[in-house]
Amino acid sequence: SYLKFVSTTNSESVDMGVDLNLADGASVTADAFVLNSDETLKKDIKTLDSALDKVMSMRGVTYQFKHNPEKQEVGFLAQEMKNSVPEVVSTTNKGTLGIDYAKLTSVLVEAVKEQQEQIEELKAKLSKDNS
Repeated sequence: SYLKFVSTTNSESVDMGVDLNLADGASVTADAFVLNSDETLKKDIKTLDSALDKVMSMRGVTYQFKHNPEKQEVGFLAQEMKNSVPEVVSTTNKGTLGIDYAKLTSVLVEAVKEQQEQIEELKAKLSKDNS
């Protein structure tokens, strides 16, 4: 089985105004999945605060989906992630919660930068103490 989108305007873009829902256990494979991120589409832009604290409050888990108990998965629980980074959690049309894992990249990058600042401060202190 396959799903084919055909544009009525012969363009390579197809606009959909509805969610695309897959059956439990179904997956999507693509060479790339690009999210809109152009600065001109955004407003009120601020650097993330306390990213390291957010990362430290996350709990990675292993689990099996009830519909596919043979396959071991890794990830997060959306209910817990709502406490850490609520911006990545959304409610599906079935009322369950989902996580946009791609958006976690920005939190992880800022956390690494915060951690690197701490490392540099400690290195400077050690260097000063050993002088």
